[in-house]
Amino acid sequence: MTDKLNSGLNDILNNKIEEHVTGLFEQIHAPTLIFHNLLHTQNVVKRTMEIAGHCNVSENELFILYTAAWFHDIGHLFTKPQNHEEVSCFIMEAFMAGKINDTNASSSIEQCIMATKLPRHPENILQQIICDADVFHFGTKEFQENDNRALQEYKLKYGDTDPLLFKKDTIKMLINHHFYTGYCKEQLTEQKENNIITLQMEILKVEKQQQQVMQ
Repeated sequence: MTDKLNSGLNDILNNKIEEHVTGLFEQIHAPTLIFHNLLHTQNVVKRTMEIAGHCNVSENELFILYTAAWFHDIGHLFTKPQNHEEVSCFIMEAFMAGKINDTNASSSIEQCIMATKLPRHPENILQQIICDADVFHFGTKEFQENDNRALQEYKLKYGDTDPLLFKKDTIKMLINHHFYTGYCKEQLTEQKENNIITLQMEILKVEKQQQQVMQ
């Protein structure tokens, strides 16, 4: 990897990565991205660095994570959700061409981005970190707000959606999900369980109201 990368996250290249991705989100009009927007990307970058700080990763590995976190969802601006990771990798590779001479690093960044694609099967600690960062909100009190944004985005992309069915699918997703890093398991699992219970209670409340209307 180039000498510049060894200077840490405050070097010129890291600043250019942030500026490039931020610029794309700000320049391209994407009104349907209520959830997968610049704010989500910034949060994933922040959580990636937070989790990495509790894991034994090198400075070069930190750069790989930082780059992957910034680019991981940029493909949403250009293609359908099902293919956005592949496009994100293409955009990352185009931007990074000539900026680093370490092909292994480029490959690792791409693999980290692709690790966030469902179904997730991270193969190493770097991929585990970014997968946990991508859904960090599952285990926070801000989950409900983020889930509402995801619902609004889904409606804009696919048309009218039954909020009740969406919540039921969300519960299935949360139940089947598990955090990979020890840090996230310790910090987020309990709140994630609370979020599941909250959703279940909301569904029961709505179903009860619907039954009363039908009587």
